[in-house]
Amino acid sequence: MLSSRSLDTSCIFIFGHSLGGVTAPLLAEQFHPKGVVVYGTVFKQWGEYLKDAIIYQAAYYGGNLDSLKRAVALMEPTFNDLFFNGKSAKELARDTNHLKVLKQAFEYDVNTNLGLAGRTIEFHQEINGHNMAEAWKNANTNVLAIYGESDIAANNSLDHEALVKHVNKYHPGKGRFLLMSKTNHMFQEIGTMDDYIKMQTDPSKYQLYASQHFNTKLFDIVCEWMAINLTKSNSPPIKSIKK
Repeated sequence: MLSSRSLDTSCIFIFGHSLGGVTAPLLAEQFHPKGVVVYGTVFKQWGEYLKDAIIYQAAYYGGNLDSLKRAVALMEPTFNDLFFNGKSAKELARDTNHLKVLKQAFEYDVNTNLGLAGRTIEFHQEINGHNMAEAWKNANTNVLAIYGESDIAANNSLDHEALVKHVNKYHPGKGRFLLMSKTNHMFQEIGTMDDYIKMQTDPSKYQLYASQHFNTKLFDIVCEWMAINLTKSNSPPIKSIKK
């Protein structure tokens, strides 16, 4: 068994996938790892991401964008009470309109108090309370932000690009964005977003295809990026990163 004394703590990297990419900067801010890789994640406040998810994910499946934006605007009072006014889900659930929004936007179960991703509503409130931009600034580390072309769960590449721009503003050259072609949220090489959406019409066929198409190239790139950052001050990397 390795002891803490046998580890070179200057060579630690964090990999944050999805929600892990939200907690990654909070850890990095405290421990300052050699680098952080995030994939399919969020840079804006959690509540804002959730509203975007309602709009853009439904739009990918054919929903009318304007109608979806109007529907989310009607949810604002619930989001504000939940994320900014300190009200609990149980308190809000006593109101019919709030309860409707909690079920639609958070998949809220009044019996368990659980919602999206099997987390409690308090979890989502806590995540929303963190200042992600400040955490990334204070982490002062190398950052690789990856968005998969067919990653519907992360909505689009905008947060990843904004994250890298933010990192480079305070720590020039430390942030890098990578668009991973044909790859979805679970690292499967599926195709374009349209390809992914079409595959959902036959779940069993999709599951079989996805189980056989894990994108190992993604992690080759991550390992190469780590190697580059480990050797920056010593010798040049053996090979360059290729998309």
